[in-house]
Amino acid sequence: MSAHYDALETRSPAEREAALLAALPQQVAHAQKNSPAFAASLAGIDAKSVSTRAALAKLPVIRKYELLAQQQAQRASNVFGGFSAIGFGKAMPRVFAMEVSGGTFEGSTSEQLAITVSANQNWGN
Repeated sequence: MSAHYDALETRSPAEREAALLAALPQQVAHAQKNSPAFAASLAGIDAKSVSTRAALAKLPVIRKYELLAQQQAQRASNVFGGFSAIGFGKAMPRVFAMEVSGGTFEGSTSEQLAITVSANQNWGN
């Protein structure tokens, strides 16, 4: 058995960085197109231009309190506060989420998680 999962693990740091930076514009574009929250925070950003560390460093940082505020504001209709780029349903049949206390919703369906989060008034506090 190999000591490495695949050849990607044995790339040089330069090769790894080049691959990550090459994929970055598509990742930013995907977030802008498929996530309402990221579309708002990345408004006005040309995804194609985000291909260097310097360009990445200029992207807005979303603070933890902002994530929580957005999630709480949309709790009834969108458990993830608009940050999920795939939504619920077939694309996300299971959700694994950590509670603040450290417990895990292991293997919960997205519907079960939505019910749990909606019912738990202290979630995320």
